[in-house]
Amino acid sequence: MGLPSGHIVTELDEHSGRTVWSVRHSPLRKGLTASGGGDGAVRLWGGVHLEESAGALQCQCERDGSVSASSVCCVDWSPQHCDVLVAALSDGSLVTWDVRHSRRPLMRWRAHARAASYAKFFGGAHCASASIDGTLQLWQLPAGMGGDAAASAPDHFRTFAGHANAKNFVGLAVLPEEGLMATGSEDGVAHVYQQSWGVPMVRHVLDRSALGAIVTAVAWQPLAASLRCGHGPTLASATSDGLVHLVSLCA
Repeated sequence: MGLPSGHIVTELDEHSGRTVWSVRHSPLRKGLTASGGGDGAVRLWGGVHLEESAGALQCQCERDGSVSASSVCCVDWSPQHCDVLVAALSDGSLVTWDVRHSRRPLMRWRAHARAASYAKFFGGAHCASASIDGTLQLWQLPAGMGGDAAASAPDHFRTFAGHANAKNFVGLAVLPEEGLMATGSEDGVAHVYQQSWGVPMVRHVLDRSALGAIVTAVAWQPLAASLRCGHGPTLASATSDGLVHLVSLCA
């Protein structure tokens, strides 16, 4: 999509006609993009308009002796390693890849009891994940990721619970500079967690009506922009009734 005109620049159908759940541009390598979809693949794209297919990473799971594809619900690029990405899978697993080596992932581990809806790098040393099991999880990643050799499994850092999430994708946003994670919920409340505590630091009620709107997406304003405006970390939250709410956290 071209922002100045609003016109579609490129339209691709490369996930076998299945839903595309996530698209993420690399912050370190201009023109490299990853997409995750219901066909169980992370697909890589290059070029200004994503016109070049750069490969595919297959995410499969073994269950009852059979191998099947797990839907890729979210992808995210490492902010420190230009070739490393993480994907959240519908079987509750997280998987990390060095995209130069598609033969096998760096790591794959069971992160949640139900589908993992989001995975986000939390700085260079941690990864945060969310699930419809009603929890966020924070993982300590092994040092020196990258290359063709499989890495050791990450260490579990902390579980975060207190928001309502049993069915819908409600968003996950991270602000590692401040140690903050935010998520929506199915009870109309945006929740903010601090990495040192397993319960919400802030609960901001967005749905004050009887309509039962859920918080479907959250995003942090870049911290530098918040500081230039003279206020603390600022969170945007969207609800299923079509509203966007802004809240600034006090210092």
